Amino acid sequence: MNAKVQENCTEKYGSPPAERVVTLDTGFIFFNLCANISDFITTFNFTDSNGDVRGACFITAQSKQPLPLLVWLHPAMFPTSSISLTGLLEQANKANLTGTSDGPLGYHILMPYGRSTTHIYPPPADQGIGWDNWYRNYNRSDPALNVDVQAIDYSINKVLTTQSNDYQIDKSRVFLSGWSNGGAMAVEYALNTPGIAAAAVYSPPDPYRDYNDLCAQDPYPTDFTPILLLYNQCDVINICVTGVNFIEDLNKRYCDLTAEAVIIDSDLQRTSECDKSCTAEFGIDDDSTKGFYKWPFMTTHAWAERAQGIWTLEIRFDNEDYANTSLTNQQNQTISDKHESQKPTTGEFFEWSLVLHGTKQAPYQDQIPLKHLENKSKLYITKQIHENNFRDKAKYVKLLQQDNQKRLGSDDEMMM
Repeated sequence: MNAKVQENCTEKYGSPPAERVVTLDTGFIFFNLCANISDFITTFNFTDSNGDVRGACFITAQSKQPLPLLVWLHPAMFPTSSISLTGLLEQANKANLTGTSDGPLGYHILMPYGRSTTHIYPPPADQGIGWDNWYRNYNRSDPALNVDVQAIDYSINKVLTTQSNDYQIDKSRVFLSGWSNGGAMAVEYALNTPGIAAAAVYSPPDPYRDYNDLCAQDPYPTDFTPILLLYNQCDVINICVTGVNFIEDLNKRYCDLTAEAVIIDSDLQRTSECDKSCTAEFGIDDDSTKGFYKWPFMTTHAWAERAQGIWTLEIRFDNEDYANTSLTNQQNQTISDKHESQKPTTGEFFEWSLVLHGTKQAPYQDQIPLKHLENKSKLYITKQIHENNFRDKAKYVKLLQQDNQKRLGSDDEMMM
């Protein structure tokens, strides 16, 4: 597949348009698209030049004065409702984005919806809903314009030109934001679209030269829109490092462009450097937690488990793993003071989903067999251990109790 993409690379636009795929999330593009996000919300759709129906959610702040517009692009694999994890909804009636100290507070939020296509990311994010930032055709006079660009253009123009007695938009203050793949698309869009005030995004891959992109290009922005990229110090597939390099390259070549990368550590404090050891691919190396302490929604297991049966989500505050974090110091009880205080450990839990998926290749197939375990692969050993444990329930319960004892200092609350 990659060889085919490489052959089709174009000097002008990079990769060819992403291929449409049918995945589990395809059927939910309009189902519950904007539900439970806000009471002041409208939806609209149109058909793009590929013949696909595209949708968007529009949340209006309660103000009679003209307010800025924030266009937010969701991450790959996750719908518009993931904005509830960002804090942007809570700030929609509080923040001042007018550029003046006495300007009205609040902003309207526009959330276009992506497509279900192929992505140049490692599994499971290699296909599903998202944005095609690899086909970089922003030529609005070209019939082959990137249809995701077309959808964002349409959505912005729709809300800017619609007359309403309920809200007004300050057309000079249109901002872009996004998360992960949506962040990459927002940055690329802002650098190639007139009329955007600024873009500030979270954890975006380099939209031009990132992971396994065989059609990588140097960015040549047509519009010097100010951009800010926020990264975790330890982030997946080293996107903190590649993102900072992207910003440094822009600043070297374009002195009139305002571009900045901000890095935060595990305590959410600003720091100066990325952790270059964080190269895990979306958590599919289940032996490592590098890069995922501050990812609130995803962990992936590449185990050979049978999917049948009842799945249970168990959440614990683990003092051993988080011994040096501020969260533990403020909230978690250590084993030593556990019996002296009955103050409960607390936290906020939004939602969880169980997503079962296959992989193109068997997990761990590229690993060298372990000589001290009869040259068996890691996958074989893991599968064998699980099968043996589940055959003997008493043994399995004992293992769970031992795990609880190790982690929590007690197995009193174990129930089977």
